[in-house]
Amino acid sequence: MSLQTSADSTFKEILDALRNVMSACSSMSSTVASEDSVLSGKWSSIADTISSPIATADATITSISSALQSFVQQTLTNEQTAESSLVW
Repeated sequence: MSLQTSADSTFKEILDALRNVMSACSSMSSTVASEDSVLSGKWSSIADTISSPIATADATITSISSALQSFVQQTLTNEQTAESSLVW
């Protein structure tokens, strides 16, 4: 359960960092738009490029998190079943 919690936390941090980079690129694009449309377009393109890996990572992380949760629950169930069948 500790590993599951740690993995979920780490994945969330990674996605938050990627979203912050995308947001910063969008912000920079808006900031320079009135002065340099080419530079603004490049910043905007970077933000757009980052959005696809974020979506892919988010979906993958959700899948991994679900698999980890199932694994933990099944392991706990197995341990409880094994423990209940022990005769003292």
